[in-house]
Amino acid sequence: MSERRGAVGERGFTILEVLVSVGILTMMMGIVWGVNRETALTKKRLEATQQRWREVRAATQRIVGDFGMAFLSGNENPNLTERQTFFVGEAGSTIATARFTTLGHQVLWADAHEGDQTVIAYSEESDPEDRSKKNLMRRETHRTAQKNMAEIPGDSEVLFSGIKRFELEYWDAKDQAWDEDWDTTSAAGKKGRLPGRVKITLVFDDERGKESRVTTQAQVHLQEMLQFFTN
Repeated sequence: MSERRGAVGERGFTILEVLVSVGILTMMMGIVWGVNRETALTKKRLEATQQRWREVRAATQRIVGDFGMAFLSGNENPNLTERQTFFVGEAGSTIATARFTTLGHQVLWADAHEGDQTVIAYSEESDPEDRSKKNLMRRETHRTAQKNMAEIPGDSEVLFSGIKRFELEYWDAKDQAWDEDWDTTSAAGKKGRLPGRVKITLVFDDERGKESRVTTQAQVHLQEMLQFFTN
């Protein structure tokens, strides 16, 4: 009699019990997988958002710093075709261009025969991997010279990728108005003076493909032409 009770107590699970257990386990694994997948996607989206806005902050800070150190020198022959110091900004259909002299150049090594004076230019260029996408380019020369900027040694870099619009406006303190163009090399332009402020607008697609717009301003500290006199 005791042997029979032991046999009954040691019996295994029934097929139905096994199926129910497997079903519950499968459902729990599906829930855990779904939560992990959503967490991974959310993390990826947040990282993409942070990276995109990090690029925006880096680009705007660089542009603000460049314009803030712009300058003109009065110690050069005004009759020369190519000026050594200048400020030229032109509105474009989608991408504004600008080229100007600044005091923001950093000398990276000794005996480089360079100073703090440089020429900086902003322009657009098609992305080499996706020709439908435009990149905002920044070029900085190693020094200034009374020649075409393209002939002066310098370095180019992608300042902001995937730009849709790049707008620049210049505050004319004399006329108390914003201008889309500024040219110190033309008699009909703004000869001998710089804008008080530069309004900078970047239009781009965010990580979700939604168009975003960022606007900031740069204060130009040296608005009047610098004059150096020697005895």
